[in-house]
Amino acid sequence: MCAIPLRLRELILGCLNLFLADSVALSDGEIVLAQALADVASIAIVQDQATRQAAVREGHLQHALTSRIVIEQAKGMIAERARIDMDDAFNHLRAFARDHNRGLTEFDAELPELTGIRRGLPKIQVRIGIATGPVVVGNIGSEQTRSYTVIGDTVNVASRLEGACKIYGVRTLMRTPGVPLTASPMATSTLPQPP
Repeated sequence: MCAIPLRLRELILGCLNLFLADSVALSDGEIVLAQALADVASIAIVQDQATRQAAVREGHLQHALTSRIVIEQAKGMIAERARIDMDDAFNHLRAFARDHNRGLTEFDAELPELTGIRRGLPKIQVRIGIATGPVVVGNIGSEQTRSYTVIGDTVNVASRLEGACKIYGVRTLMRTPGVPLTASPMATSTLPQPP
């Protein structure tokens, strides 16, 4: 039996065991070949670990985004119903969660009851596409058929992003060529190619 180390630079990942029918020494060429196999195995192990870690990170990001959406919806409902600003609505929501020893996102099903809005209404799912760039905004059309609207390539891109939300199973997609869209940091991830 021979053992060849599996390494990533100085980090030892394990070893590749070679079982031989006879107890003989390996030639220099066989040792080089065995080390090449061990290097390929090391790369495969590292790539597998990186893929698993990326999947876990993506799951955490999706959970954070979903939780944020629920909290923002709750803030909006409370702010509108109580006629207060969003910061006060968030403080009310946080105080209620703390007083009842529950997490902020656990009120999704109870929001209608908590805010006094009718129960049994269908849950609305909204998809949003965000793109930045130049647009034409204003009253467009003739004297007979005029409407206030927005047109341009940026509008088309945003519309296509909104449609792609369904393909990716997300609620919001945005294309941001280096333009910050929010005042506070926001969790984002780069999407893979569509299926």
